[in-house]
Amino acid sequence: MELAHRIIKTAGPDLPRQRPEELTAIEGVGAAKACRIAAAFELARRFSQRGRPVIREPEDVLPYIPHIAERKQEYFLCLTRNGAGTVILAHNHPSGKLEPTPADIEVTRQLAEARRIRVLDRTIVSTQASSPCAGRVTRGD
Repeated sequence: MELAHRIIKTAGPDLPRQRPEELTAIEGVGAAKACRIAAAFELARRFSQRGRPVIREPEDVLPYIPHIAERKQEYFLCLTRNGAGTVILAHNHPSGKLEPTPADIEVTRQLAEARRIRVLDRTIVSTQASSPCAGRVTRGD
């Protein structure tokens, strides 16, 4: 129990994110113990995320946004990529057209500049279809 208290006190709130080589700097924690601690936190993280949606690409957001396609006014959503520091923008075009408008491109550019957001892509949905707009919008990279 003394070692557990020392680990918690030394690592503090960053303990779940500590790498084994960082943990070995704590007195009484060798390489094997550090690996076990890091593995326990990794297992807990993966277990707690079971069943959560995984968003890696613009197409991955489509199952979560069909409700905006039929709206008569524009809806704008910003979806994060599982904490990866990037976002995918999604919005509807009531007109049914899937091409980004000059206003769409400008909003994307402004978001990327003003908030320093890394915009991975923009997805436009309508009652007719949906389209990731890779390469057709300013991404802010």
